[in-house]
Amino acid sequence: MKIDQQTRCAQTGSMRFFLTLTFVVLAFSTRAQAQGYKSEEDVQLTIRTLTLLPVFDNMRGIYSRPVESYLVDKLKDGHRFEYVEAGTSGPVLTPDELEDDPETVKNIFQGLSADAFVATSISKGPAGIAIKMDLFLKSDQQLLAQESLSGLQRFDTEGIKKQCEDLLDKLFKKIP
Repeated sequence: MKIDQQTRCAQTGSMRFFLTLTFVVLAFSTRAQAQGYKSEEDVQLTIRTLTLLPVFDNMRGIYSRPVESYLVDKLKDGHRFEYVEAGTSGPVLTPDELEDDPETVKNIFQGLSADAFVATSISKGPAGIAIKMDLFLKSDQQLLAQESLSGLQRFDTEGIKKQCEDLLDKLFKKIP
């Protein structure tokens, strides 16, 4: 009977060692595979640094200045991207103008160290406030994501800032 107990203990110890060894090998194998494969699409869609172009409005800066400052603060406080200053000069362009002019998008990216930029416009019209945000990638100078809101009847700056923050969150949720 003592021999059976010793044999069982030896078998149990061997089984534990085998299971532990198998677990360790699988864990390292899975980690190596996860770190080793990156497709070209993954590389192109990776955004580490982000900037916000100057915000456009048709109200002589009533909305654009406070919204831009607010969004920059939100981006700096966020943990998803590293915010970098745009440092652009020239006319403030709308998302629509950038969508229609790929050469301008290319020229903007030449002066930026960011992987992507967000262009924003705020327009007040007879139907209310319209807000549009576009996210462009440096890797291919193409529009990656877009969000818009129209017919907003709230005209106070704080309300517009909150709506812009919500649109920015929705825009980022579209990024794969």
